Order: sequence, then structure tokens, then C-alpha cells
Amino acid sequence: MTRWVELYSPGSAPVRHELFDSNIAVGTGSGADLRVPASTGLAPVHFWVAASDAGVTVRIVESIPIGLHFEGKEGRSIVAPWNSEVFVGNTRVAFLEGFAPISTKGTTLLLATALVLGVAGIGIYKFSTLGFTSEPSTEAPALNYAGDIQCPDVFAVDAEHVAREKERAAQAKQQRFPFDPRDGVEAVDILRISEACYNAAGRFDEALRTHADMEKWSHWVNSEYSTVRLSLKYDLEHDRFADALRRIDEIRAFLGPHGVGEYYQWLTQTRETLLRRLAPSQ
Repeated sequence: MTRWVELYSPGSAPVRHELFDSNIAVGTGSGADLRVPASTGLAPVHFWVAASDAGVTVRIVESIPIGLHFEGKEGRSIVAPWNSEVFVGNTRVAFLEGFAPISTKGTTLLLATALVLGVAGIGIYKFSTLGFTSEPSTEAPALNYAGDIQCPDVFAVDAEHVAREKERAAQAKQQRFPFDPRDGVEAVDILRISEACYNAAGRFDEALRTHADMEKWSHWVNSEYSTVRLSLKYDLEHDRFADALRRIDEIRAFLGPHGVGEYYQWLTQTRETLLRRLAPSQ
């Protein structure tokens, strides 16, 4: 049976690698067997992975001070079952057997735990001297999906055609999501149109399938939205201002070009402050 490891790092495209019964090194540098050069949360060689029928052994390199997180617990070496996830730094690592889907349940909570534990004892940077705060005064808004969506007013045979066209369009958006968060948000609404058109055409099985895909994709997009917000907090607290700028741009893309509210204002003000902070060094 085919076995895979998939890595998801904020700001970079997912990376997939087929696993065999041997150790592989994972990191950003040339010494890693599986390289994730765009990741900001991994060392040149950060951890080792070894596959077996019982699961996957994940071991942190000795020189890395912070361990990995699995099911809410921190450790330096664990055996993860197939079709489960672990968190290493700000990277989510999924181990797949066959074609099993990745489960994102609990992703936000686990990543939050990982980031909090990772910064414990280091100390929180005092941002007042720089003119901004590490956290906004209000919670981030939910992603703005469109309200009630109906299939265009067409005949049943045309409704099925529209449904399939919209489904293909959503799949294209999903593929572009790693490069532009707006595509991921738009994919949810396009799938909702596809579902409505399948129902209008009397293709109820397809409507149920599309609804399940929409629900799964909505959960995935919201999970990534939460991840990038946590990464922004981490970057600010560790003076990684260039990375923080990229996170802010990602969050603004999630929220759309016409974001409003106190949280969006905080993003804008923080971005302007970071640009001024970085200007002398550029």
C-alpha cells in the first residue's frame, strides 16, 4: 500500500513525499532528504521520519530545543498512527496510507498548543516601544462567505451542466489556494452554487457529495486562516518582522479586499508600523 507524508507550512505550498521503510531527514536545507525551503518554522535538518506497518516514528534532531506535538502533548520522539497528524514548529505533518483523506479536526487547538508551548519561558516582547501591540483588541472576524445561494434560473438539464462547471471551477480554485487565500474562500461559495444546481437538476446524490466537499473545504480554509493568525502572533513575539508582514498580507487576502472592522484596522496599522521598522535595514 502506498504511504505518504504531507507537510503544510504557512505561506508555502503543501509538499508530498512517498514513504518507504527507511529514515528520511526533513528540513529546509540541502542536508534534508525532504526539503521544505519556504518554511519559516523548520531548521535545515529538523526531524527524522521512519515508516513501518505500526505507524510512523518521528524524532526531533537533538540540537532543536523545542519538541513536536501530538494529540496535545509535547515530545521529542513519538510513533504516530497512519492517517494522523503531528505538529513540528509551525508545520503540520500528516501521514497518509493509501488514499485516506487528511483529517483536520482539532488542527487549530493543537497548533495553538504547539505555539504556546514553543514560546513558553522565552518572554514576550514589549511592543509599546515600537508603537504597536502583539494582539488586537478584538477577535478576528469569521470569513465572509456569501449568504443564501441559489442556482441560476435555468432548466433542469442546464442546471446539471452549471453544477458540473462550478464544481470544476471550485477544484481549480482549491489548487490555487496555497498561492492565494482568496481562491480558497471563493471555492467554498462556488461549491455551494454547484450543490444548489445539482439539487435543482434532481441529482441529489451529487448534491450530497458536493455538500460534503464544501463542508470539508470550509473547515480546511478556516483551519489555515487560524494557523496564519497564530503564526503572525509568533512572528511578532520573536521579532520576525519580515515574516509578520507576509502573514498580515495573507490574512488580509483571506478577509478580502474590502475588509472592515477593528481587527482589519489593527492589521493595517501593524503593517504600516512594520514597514517603518524595516525601512532602515532595506
